Amino acid sequence: MEALETAPRRCALQLAALAVQDRLNAANSDWQGPRLPCTCGQPARHASRRAKTFITTLGPLELHRAYYHCAACKAGFFPRDRSLGLERSSRSPATTRMVGTAAACASFANASELLDDLAGLRVSPKQVERVAEALGREIDAAKRPHRVPRYRRQRRAREQERAAGQAAGRFRQDPFPCPSQH
Repeated sequence: MEALETAPRRCALQLAALAVQDRLNAANSDWQGPRLPCTCGQPARHASRRAKTFITTLGPLELHRAYYHCAACKAGFFPRDRSLGLERSSRSPATTRMVGTAAACASFANASELLDDLAGLRVSPKQVERVAEALGREIDAAKRPHRVPRYRRQRRAREQERAAGQAAGRFRQDPFPCPSQH
């Protein structure tokens, strides 16, 4: 019975993966013109289309993405990766969440086996460990209070002192002056 359940499930996931892949790659829909602004502020030009395989909950997807390169800062980027949450990873956000959840519940080796058995995701124990560590760093960073640069803290302190001084100056004057007696 298990074989009767799992084989069609894997086929359905493969078909779904192909459908999503075809939809995302259709008609170069991620091309956004010959130039896009780079994070440095300068224009980046469309350089080429590049393929990359991403691991998703449906299975591997090969996406062909528009690549933009900035001559000023020598950086390159893929707008589609940014919009899909794939910018610094080869795993989809849903896959990352699944791997992180499995890593929280079991050893990395057991989590790897669970992901394969339950979701059909082939993720090595080392990849499970890397995802868990990266998620831990993200959680730590989110918990840390935002640190304001020293020059801004100093400027804010001067502004507060100035405002306090002005307020104190207003109240040093007697709001109800009485005629002085000599």
